[in-house]
Amino acid sequence: MEQAQERWRRPGVRLAVLALIGISVYFLVIFVKQSVNLYHLKQAEQAAEARVTQLAQENAQLAETLGWYMGDEGRRLLVERNLPYVGPGEQVAVVVAPPGQVPVKVVGPAGESPEALAALPAWQQWWRAVFTPISP
Repeated sequence: MEQAQERWRRPGVRLAVLALIGISVYFLVIFVKQSVNLYHLKQAEQAAEARVTQLAQENAQLAETLGWYMGDEGRRLLVERNLPYVGPGEQVAVVVAPPGQVPVKVVGPAGESPEALAALPAWQQWWRAVFTPISP
């Protein structure tokens, strides 16, 4: 028994045990850190997969909408909305004001005439364009 106690009293054995404990703690800390990183990476991967699934559904919906617009009914609707299209049997009516006569009086937001607004400095015109004055 005295031999065992003597063995621990040697400075080399204590230093070796202390070094092994230090190295073990170091590797344990590294392992825990890598485990936490792996957990975060898996969460990010799941979020990215969910986003891909959502985008695939949006893509399918947009492809279906595009397919409808490429059909006859969709093209007719687009033409009606965007082009001056006259169908068979329809007539076009164009309203023309007599020369020199303005059909509608143009008034500014607070009741000023266009001439009064044009006389304002540029900064006030910009100010009124951004912050429209309230009519009294």
